[in-house]
Amino acid sequence: MSERHLHAVVVGATGYTGSELVRLLADHPHVTISAFVSSTSVGENVADKIPYWRGQPQMFFHALDDLPQLAGDVVFFATPHAVAMQQAGALLAAGKVVIDLGSDFRLQDVDVFRQWYGEHTATDLLPQVVYGLTEYNRQQIKSAQLIACPGCYATAIELALLPFIAGGHIQGDIIADAKSGTSGAGKQSNRPDLLFAEMANNYKAYALAGHRHHPEIIQTLASSGKTVPTLTFVPHLLPLARGLFANIYFNSAQPENATALLAEYWANHPFIEVVPPPLTAELGQVVGTNRIILSAHPIGEQRVLICSALDNLLKGAAGQAVQNMNIRFDLPETAGLVGGLSNALGGEQPA
Repeated sequence: MSERHLHAVVVGATGYTGSELVRLLADHPHVTISAFVSSTSVGENVADKIPYWRGQPQMFFHALDDLPQLAGDVVFFATPHAVAMQQAGALLAAGKVVIDLGSDFRLQDVDVFRQWYGEHTATDLLPQVVYGLTEYNRQQIKSAQLIACPGCYATAIELALLPFIAGGHIQGDIIADAKSGTSGAGKQSNRPDLLFAEMANNYKAYALAGHRHHPEIIQTLASSGKTVPTLTFVPHLLPLARGLFANIYFNSAQPENATALLAEYWANHPFIEVVPPPLTAELGQVVGTNRIILSAHPIGEQRVLICSALDNLLKGAAGQAVQNMNIRFDLPETAGLVGGLSNALGGEQPA
């Protein structure tokens, strides 16, 4: 295993996910952050925007136009839609590894992408994209130049369902009832519905006409080569800053074997824990970590409930991105990912 030292460039470090990424990389034993890039904070002191950077070497935000000239082995995009697709081509041509935490490269079907996000302006790059669901695509990630990290809901639901899809253990439709803390929506000053006064003591469903993680989930499940049942996926907002919990229901011929199937499929993966009944996945056990906890619960003679819990900012975003980097550069998979709860929910909307 390599012990090389990497230089990383972070684009969009001031949002919730970007701040978490900075925290992880700053403490990583094999990484130095060589540059920060922003479209909104050019020339400003990084420590003024990211409280966690206080006490670190003084650095200032570069502009997006500076990206091709910045030194670095890997470039992370923790940015809104369309930023990564505009910049990735030049970076890949320069030999950089690009890891996108956003949505620009998650979908392979251009028509499906257009339906959910609009026009894709870098379709020539799609053939080389590796979908960064770490435990599922570990071998492909080892040689990837362009890694598309999954969405948080997608991560929680895909890791719960893949063992059952791959083994043909699902009969009929699937229902995924998922809940996320408000940080999953990012920092948006134009969203008063996400304010503390609106969400405290509140709980609600949203995106009832369809959520953009739905086609991503279907694409990943279909990559198993098996028929994918109809999926009903409904997201909800919890009155919490962070954390994601999904209840996933389906019928199976042998619901009593669900825990064993999960445990066998995901054996020897350091960040996936399968707990047996009567234990169940809980948010309190994963928030502030890069872990996902899964539990399976038979309901009656045919029904199975899978509970899936993760931190949407870590295993659902920044932590999984660092995990992918570790694998890509042949570093210890857990490097930089074992630590306590972050207080990095500060800063502004990512670049």
